[in-house]
Amino acid sequence: YIRGFDTAVQAGGNVGVWPKRLAERFNTVYTFEPEGHNFYCLAHNCPEPAILKFQAALGCERKLVSAVYESGVENMGAIYVQPGGSIPVIRIDDLGLESCDFIQLDVEGYELEALKGAILTISCFRPVLMVEEKHFLWPGRYPWGDGAIQEFLKPFGYKAEERIHRDLIFVQEG
Repeated sequence: YIRGFDTAVQAGGNVGVWPKRLAERFNTVYTFEPEGHNFYCLAHNCPEPAILKFQAALGCERKLVSAVYESGVENMGAIYVQPGGSIPVIRIDDLGLESCDFIQLDVEGYELEALKGAILTISCFRPVLMVEEKHFLWPGRYPWGDGAIQEFLKPFGYKAEERIHRDLIFVQEG
């Protein structure tokens, strides 16, 4: 689905698996990981200068959050954000990108907030979007449910083209 391979934005960088793989194809990869231990590993595992690493969360509102481990889950990637803390929230639109071909989000239920912070980027560049959707695992954590991402993207002309496990791939129609 991706036509250009200049810039990718990836969130939920974890220990670097996604950013490293994306850097094999894209000229520049912006990756975001809010949790400190994971970010340390990501920085160590991804020394490539084409991978720009941020210990931050993506969202639509500039604020500070904390990274919280999913209770009862033995998965270093099962970390979500909640208000308060010292981790900055960055909007994709604030990056001032000159191009954007792909946005991949795996941020444990905060994907809609990250997309809301990318309205200008999405409108300008029409990137392919790959978004994890597994809200059903934590109903009530955030005030939106399954289908909210699809509804949010409709006015931009996006439709879900394919589902791969819990990830939806969105492309702009036409």
